[in-house]
Amino acid sequence: ADMQIVLQVLRDNGYVPRYQRVESAVMLQLALQQQSWDLVICDYLMPNFSAPEALRILQTTRLDLPFIVLSDMIGEDLAVEMMRAGASDYLFKGQIKRLVPAIARELKDADSRRAKRQAKGSVARLAAIVESSEDAIISTDVQGAVLTWNSGAEKLYGYSAAEVMGKPLTQVIQPYLAHS
Repeated sequence: ADMQIVLQVLRDNGYVPRYQRVESAVMLQLALQQQSWDLVICDYLMPNFSAPEALRILQTTRLDLPFIVLSDMIGEDLAVEMMRAGASDYLFKGQIKRLVPAIARELKDADSRRAKRQAKGSVARLAAIVESSEDAIISTDVQGAVLTWNSGAEKLYGYSAAEVMGKPLTQVIQPYLAHS
């Protein structure tokens, strides 16, 4: 009955839920392995399963999914404990109207975290390309002071990055240009 209420609230607010109800640790593990999900909504206490156990399982997968606890059985102390353990939010079933804003916020936050991870990965790949390049790749600030100096620049100009950082680029490469 609770699941049907949640589904109806989601539908009433423009969501088209694709869901799977799980009632055990094994069922949750299989569901997380078999397809991708946007979030997990979990009752705190079920006959054969609990929210703390479900959260631990989700965390072992390293999936970045919002985990929202929706329960009548949870007191404030347990709610705080769940949040400290990594739950995204907790709601009492009597606060079902808060569910949709909580979902929207948590999905937006998850998208933001994914975008940051992708950006960090792109920066790391670019940094690796620059550092491994045989070409001299140098960056400066607007005053011309050296900010980055790759191994190609070290080989071409004969200075280590530590020797040139913060110095004006013209001062560093002037002797090289005079001998060219």
